[in-house]
Amino acid sequence: MMDIIEAQSAAYIQDKAAALGITCTVRVEADEAAEYPIPKVVTITGELSREEREALTEQIEADFAIPADRQYYESGGAE
Repeated sequence: MMDIIEAQSAAYIQDKAAALGITCTVRVEADEAAEYPIPKVVTITGELSREEREALTEQIEADFAIPADRQYYESGGAE
């Protein structure tokens, strides 16, 4: 179940990023300690401008309640 939640959450975030004009890859890690797995950490890989990063960070916080300090951005082309 955790794998499904991670994959679906990553796909959702990637779709939101695409709607913002951002090309990236997304990896989500769920919290195993929770009764039900919930998205806890997000890693975004891609070449994002500061504005794109801020917009996506806000979107992830609003949709998943994952604070900025658990969102990681890595440089590199989208796969």
